Amino acid sequence: MLRGAVGASQVDIANAIGISRQTYNAIELGRKEMNWAIYCSLLLYFDYHPNAHTIIHQLNIFPAWLENTRLYIDANE
Repeated sequence: MLRGAVGASQVDIANAIGISRQTYNAIELGRKEMNWAIYCSLLLYFDYHPNAHTIIHQLNIFPAWLENTRLYIDANE
């Protein structure tokens, strides 16, 4: 759903966060669990896009502690 909201391919996202398309595909299909680094990378990737940002926050999957960090606040001002 998020990938569709931003209009990105699996290759686009995998390249953006530094993993292989095969790894991204396995995560998207639920065949592989993602580690914390990949979770954070995906979360920040999708949060950057307005359409996905709304979905992420409606689903309440964006950690509140991250939203209150200086890095996040500076990037969204």
